[in-house]
Amino acid sequence: MNKKYQFGDVQVEVPEFNFKKIFPLVFLAILILIGAMSAYSVKADEQGVLLRLGKFNLIAQPGLHFKIPFIDKIYKVKTSKQFVEEFGFRTVESGKRTRFSNTYEGESWTLTNDLSVAEVKWQIQYIISDPKSYIFNVKNVESTIRDISESVMRQIVGSMIFDKVIKEARQKISLEAKILMQKKLDKLETGILIKLVQL
Repeated sequence: MNKKYQFGDVQVEVPEFNFKKIFPLVFLAILILIGAMSAYSVKADEQGVLLRLGKFNLIAQPGLHFKIPFIDKIYKVKTSKQFVEEFGFRTVESGKRTRFSNTYEGESWTLTNDLSVAEVKWQIQYIISDPKSYIFNVKNVESTIRDISESVMRQIVGSMIFDKVIKEARQKISLEAKILMQKKLDKLETGILIKLVQL
């Protein structure tokens, strides 16, 4: 049904809006939108860190979950993935014929106890063992891991003579570095677990 309005010589018909018919559709659309904003899924290799009003609330395991829109925020962390950091080199392409870039000497040159310079290249493999600590305790975890790893390796190699570093100490350095790195990372509560240090 239309309403008629007169403006001077001009008559305008305006369709009458029926709120009773449109209200259920608007209400249904709002419910669907809230439902879509409430649901979230955590993949099998992740854990979710749920914040409520900016404060830690819970760790969400893999699967479908619900949150309160605009109040809750979810951060997903890959807890099953093994991350790798390389020092003194970078993997350019991996596969049957892995290619490396060796233009990172600044990371690999290390002074030994007898004041010789050894080129020590290594990689560390780690996982995120505590997603809450990983998100909240350290601002840039990857940078922290790199700094700690370089300082530990220089400390260990710096306490040995050149010949020992080159000939016999590879296994010992790897094991000692893993233990020392983990101690420092645990002290900072980074939520990182070192799986392997490989020279």
